[in-house]
Amino acid sequence: MEKVAVNLVYIADHSKSKADDPVGRSKTSHINTGFIAQNVYLYAASQDLGCVVRGYMDKETLVAKLDLKENQEIIVAQSVGVINK
Repeated sequence: MEKVAVNLVYIADHSKSKADDPVGRSKTSHINTGFIAQNVYLYAASQDLGCVVRGYMDKETLVAKLDLKENQEIIVAQSVGVINK
């Protein structure tokens, strides 16, 4: 993953949500992340780029490096780059 052109990290900031319950906030964040990731997939395909969504990553390290707050949650990461053929 270090060699791809772009690594996107999708983060939900629950403090900005208008949903009253934590489950609603979480569902909305995950659904919206899916919409965004799909758009990135579509763009990557149109440009003949490779693309993958990753749920497994060192979240503790990312939280520290990105200086995330308690109300911010990493949802997934998405990598985009040139396909070696």
